[in-house]
Amino acid sequence: MALEGIAGEICSTSSPVDYRRRRGAMRGWALDQVAWEDIIKQLTPAPASWHPPAFDDRKRQVASVFVWAQVTQGEHVFAPRPIEAAQTPDVQRKWGLTRNTTWCHLTRPDAAPHYADLRKVLTEYACQLARSIDAGESLPQQ
Repeated sequence: MALEGIAGEICSTSSPVDYRRRRGAMRGWALDQVAWEDIIKQLTPAPASWHPPAFDDRKRQVASVFVWAQVTQGEHVFAPRPIEAAQTPDVQRKWGLTRNTTWCHLTRPDAAPHYADLRKVLTEYACQLARSIDAGESLPQQ
């Protein structure tokens, strides 16, 4: 009976999410500098006693991957990384060494305040982006 209820709900949905379309729309996508700066402005400032968090291109790339994974429901390892791809090979290797650590900080349920705050703002951004894609709007490309 529960399964029939779930199936009925799925069938009654007027327009199911087209994740393939979302992935296509986000092919090669990353947060542009203006969107990144808007996101940073929404974050709670770090206490004066803390070392201020970095908001460099590396973190913008990880934030872009987070948004991509939220919107497409895809695995983060398959997300495009155009910001990273634009870096020199040495920088790409350096970023590769910290990629999993930063991803873990951003996605863990007991994240430090900075990462929890960033995750909240990025999740809201991802919801807006998903609505835009589903409405057929084109996305700004990096």
